[in-house]
Amino acid sequence: MAESAQPWFHLSLDDFRKGYAERYWRDDDGRLFAAVAMAYLGALRSLALAGVDLIAEAVITPDRVNGYAAAFDDLHLLVVAVRCPIEVARRREVARADRRRGPVEAPEAAFEAVYTAVRYDLELDSREPPETVVPALLARITGQFPIGLSRLRALPRPV
Repeated sequence: MAESAQPWFHLSLDDFRKGYAERYWRDDDGRLFAAVAMAYLGALRSLALAGVDLIAEAVITPDRVNGYAAAFDDLHLLVVAVRCPIEVARRREVARADRRRGPVEAPEAAFEAVYTAVRYDLELDSREPPETVVPALLARITGQFPIGLSRLRALPRPV
């Protein structure tokens, strides 16, 4: 992650999942992932309540919006969309070495739903390398804190 004058704690859901050995993920039917995802949100909330400035990294799918809203709706935060065309996302999935069952293959509608299920405060194009995107993000977020995620609950859910 790029350096900033202000300290930021970075925690991705993918990194948080590494707390379990690979053998537990191989046969996961989704229950372990659901529990770990909820624990991730709880850990982020605890860090934020302790005054830690965070950069959390996860895909907020429509079925997870309520969990994020419940965890963070009373906290001040900035929700950032890091976008790229679906073709770029698919190439990145294929290149990932940590996918035990191969790349996640989502239909285009599911890919787009990630960007319509949440109102983002800021959007960045991730076709650029992280060395470019992260400093731009850090420069733009310093001192910006909107109301929070409570507005997520009022959004219409995609059908």
